Amino acid sequence: MSLKNPLKILLFSTPTFIEEESDAAVALFGCDCVKAINALRQLRGIPIGVEGDRILPGPMIRPCTQRLPEA
Repeated sequence: MSLKNPLKILLFSTPTFIEEESDAAVALFGCDCVKAINALRQLRGIPIGVEGDRILPGPMIRPCTQRLPEA
């Protein structure tokens, strides 16, 4: 692993979210896992995910509590 960008390594190794996001994700999705918080951030237009990855405007992120439609 290269140490050219230690901040990026820190972002990927340390998920970051605030308690308000956790509470809001539980209220909306019934869970505060990484996918649920990223789905919340996407709804709010926040472009950075919990693990430091970029969140694109679409398609919508499905939290772990939302099942895929039956085929």
